[in-house]
Formats: sequence, C-alpha cells, structure tokens
Amino acid sequence: MEASIWHRRRCGVAILILVAGAASSHADPAREASGRARDRILFRTKLGAAALRAVLIEAAQRLAESECAMIFSDFADASGRKLQENLDALEQTGPGHLKLLMFADGYGFARCIDPTILAMTAPGSRAIRVCPQFAEARLRAPATARAILIHEVLHSRGLQENPPSSSER
Repeated sequence: MEASIWHRRRCGVAILILVAGAASSHADPAREASGRARDRILFRTKLGAAALRAVLIEAAQRLAESECAMIFSDFADASGRKLQENLDALEQTGPGHLKLLMFADGYGFARCIDPTILAMTAPGSRAIRVCPQFAEARLRAPATARAILIHEVLHSRGLQENPPSSSER
C-alpha cells in the first residue's frame, strides 16, 4: 500500500490521479479527452461548460502520465476487480475513458447546495454531475478541481466511496 500512497502523492492529488492509462505515443491525451466535448457536456452556463472543458484537458494530460496511470491498479470495484482490469476489458486508457463520460450541470441537485461538493456520480455510472461552484473552484484552485474530477472518474469505473477522499493530499 505504501507504493499506492506514493503514486497518489507523486501525482499531486490523493485519489484523484486516477485514470492515467498509458496512451500510445501518437495519442494526444488532451485531444483524446476533449473530443466531441460539446456532445458530452450539458451545462446551462457557458462559464461552467468552459471550466469543465479546461479541467477535462488537464485531467487527460495528467492521467496519460505513466506514474499516475498506476492509480487504476491501486483500487478495486465492489467485486474486487482492479479498476485497471475494468479499463483493459473496454480496451481503454484513462484519457480514453474520459471520452465515454457525460457531464451534466448539477444545478438544482440537493447535494450541490453544499459548497464543498463540486461533482458527484454513482459507482459504475458514466454520468457525472458537476455543481455550479465547480467553475469558481477551477479559478481558485485548479489542481483541486482536477483532483475532484479524477476522483469522480474513478467512481465511474466502479470505485466505491471507501478510499481516501478527494480532499486528502
């Protein structure tokens, strides 16, 4: 487990640096993650959508780093299967998995009333709700916004809510 902790700290944000699959040498992770982003981001404000697009690009770049890619091997889903195995079964990298996700405005969701909650999803879901305060957090603390998004991506691959929270460093 010490190695897992080292990888998370090395990547900068606790559980977040999740989805780092090894991208091919010809792949551009930023382009890979932002592909068709307009089709995958459903926001009522341009500011929220722009903030999310920027963080998606940053998260894809981070997840393409080989050291950060190891985070998927550090955690398992409810059945005990490593998250990396789940990605492998889909023939996906971490940045590639970002392309499969939908991001929707969390405006009006009860959990978004809490100013400390920036995004949410259920384990295994491909839909991630992003709270209105995410855009402001992106400006105030870009690394934290990126970490929160990566944390939610781990949940989308099946991670339960039992590892360190995204606020741990």
